[in-house]
Amino acid sequence: KLTSIIAHKDRAWDVCFHPTTNLLASCSSDLSVKLWDKAADNSLKCVFDAEKPHSKTIRSVSWSLCGNYLSSSSFDGKTHIWELSNNNLEALTTLEGHENEVKSSAWSVDGSLFATCGRDKSVWVWSITEDMEFEIMSCLLYTSPSPRDQRGARMPSPARKKKSSACTPGRVIFSFSLIMTLE
Repeated sequence: KLTSIIAHKDRAWDVCFHPTTNLLASCSSDLSVKLWDKAADNSLKCVFDAEKPHSKTIRSVSWSLCGNYLSSSSFDGKTHIWELSNNNLEALTTLEGHENEVKSSAWSVDGSLFATCGRDKSVWVWSITEDMEFEIMSCLLYTSPSPRDQRGARMPSPARKKKSSACTPGRVIFSFSLIMTLE
């Protein structure tokens, strides 16, 4: 039996199943992150609704493999990290650094790393401490290859560093060994 529900007031951008339960996370242009659970009649029931945790469209949601944390990434350039507790999400921290839209995020298998990618053609890799503190480990940037730089990589200018609140001296290690030029 196929069932349809009105889950959001605007376009839904992403859904992600919890790795160990029947919970389903969804996000939307209506600026909400919702959790859904399978009810006794096999329908989906909304068990949590975070309205307007971001100021622009929420583009993606992603569960950590342990299932204790959910990320929501937005066109506002921010990624929120949420902690799951009794089918509720509690805001844990907000990651900033992209110049504009964050398109996607992913957790490493062991939960020690987290990555975000944005419209600014950058990938930010964050290390996660045991206390769930996020520290920038690497910032990978890509531009089209120019005659002067066939690697396709570029370092941010001092003006760009000032724009990104997370790019502070002593906290960012630029690792270009992982960048490949795609043609």
